Amino acid sequence: MKKIKFLVLLCFVTSITFAQQTKLATIRYDIVRETGIPGRKAAEGTEKLSNTITEDRFVYFKDTLAYYERTKGGGKMFKNQPGVKFKLPFEEYTFTDMKNHKEIISLTVLNESNEMYYSVEALPRPKSWKDTGKTQKMLGLKCYNAKVVNEMGEYDIWYTKELDFNFSPLPGIQPAKGLVLKIEGPQVYYNARIIEKKLDNPGVFNKIYKGEQVTKEDLLKVRSHSSGKLRPAKSK
Repeated sequence: MKKIKFLVLLCFVTSITFAQQTKLATIRYDIVRETGIPGRKAAEGTEKLSNTITEDRFVYFKDTLAYYERTKGGGKMFKNQPGVKFKLPFEEYTFTDMKNHKEIISLTVLNESNEMYYSVEALPRPKSWKDTGKTQKMLGLKCYNAKVVNEMGEYDIWYTKELDFNFSPLPGIQPAKGLVLKIEGPQVYYNARIIEKKLDNPGVFNKIYKGEQVTKEDLLKVRSHSSGKLRPAKSK
């Protein structure tokens, strides 16, 4: 009888141990981006015209995968148009495979057959990486400073090794080991505002690797084709 109780207790403890091994987190990033206005030029002697975009985005982590949630409903640009609502004709999910340094995009076209596609691409690597030796606390975590260069220019970043996630919200400047919390670079600023060690919707990771695998270029063509069917629906 004692042996049976011991085996039941051992199974219970083992199940708790496996449950605790799952690494979960949610991070909110505040983002500011400066983009030039297409088709327009600043008058001579004036400052270059730019468009400032501010938004917040969430990244959800589960073990070695990260899910990058984009702004839904067409973003603030559409929301600022009174009396007009947009419904996207597709669902898109962007994942990062932190272990294999790859980006996976899953796309479902919302039609009668709900066609599903996904692409797998290697993430770009930084051209150079130089740790400065500076450290500071951010969100209660010890962070390290680095100067990073990619094809867009030089970035000043802060990253932590304390959460055991290898991720950057901006592709091409991911450390070999660590989670990027702050980025300052050419026309862009990322700052992690909130970190919670929980995941409200782990089911989103079930949407990865669904449907037909295609190249990223072909997936974007499918998305562009379906976007041509986007129509505003005026509110009553």
